[in-house]
Amino acid sequence: MSIFNEEPFLIAEIGVNYYDIAKKENISNMDAAKLMVKEAKDAGCNAVKFQSYKANTIASKNSPAYWDTNEEPTTSQYELFKKFDSFGEAEYREIADYCNEIGIMFLSTPFDFDSIDYLDEFMDVYKISSSDLTNIPFIKKIAEKGKDIIISTGASNLDEIKLAIDTIENANEKYANGEAGIGIMHCVLSYPTDNSDANLLMIKNLKDLYPNYEIGYSDHTKPDENMLILTTAYLYGATILEKHYTLDKTLQGNDHYHGMDPDDIRKFNENI
Repeated sequence: MSIFNEEPFLIAEIGVNYYDIAKKENISNMDAAKLMVKEAKDAGCNAVKFQSYKANTIASKNSPAYWDTNEEPTTSQYELFKKFDSFGEAEYREIADYCNEIGIMFLSTPFDFDSIDYLDEFMDVYKISSSDLTNIPFIKKIAEKGKDIIISTGASNLDEIKLAIDTIENANEKYANGEAGIGIMHCVLSYPTDNSDANLLMIKNLKDLYPNYEIGYSDHTKPDENMLILTTAYLYGATILEKHYTLDKTLQGNDHYHGMDPDDIRKFNENI
């Protein structure tokens, strides 16, 4: 079952990059978030995606960095997430309203149970991060909502992917009878991912294993001038494509230097 009418369906993952854009442009965080949404829409993206979390629900205070500390010097996951967790239900509702106003889909990945519930009021599709692929109670709660689900599979094995999909199907009959869809995203959790490690053949493997579900690719490689990896992923059959997104790839921070900018989005759309 196809979740989206457009193919490919390109998601610009803003995440929390708007905080850094706000500082650079000397504007509010909300204005920066809306600016990034507008630029993504104008460049040709189908959706924007944020991340809904609070630092104390996503990381312990002693969790070490998993990113390139030359690009993002913060060495604690908790401290990094704490810098970027001021938005909550009211702010994301305002952004969702703005997305509806200009005609681009709003998405935000929930990282705690409270976020699952409040996002349900103004979001049509759930995105589950790789970090929660084995969080069975979390997946079950989302599936009970009965909405389309996209799930990333970074750092997982096939048994773990199967358990997650089985959990979704068993939690709500809508997934088995085709009333709601599942998108399965190939993903490599290296920031950035070397092109040689992208393992795009996994897209074909997932298509063979799950012919009834939509297969996509969440890209963490550095974009090149030809957007080679994302384009190749589409040619291999990934119909949902997601990549971190920024307005300035030179900004210090974990998700700027390997993100695409509006020019990259336009180049990808030219390719296809």
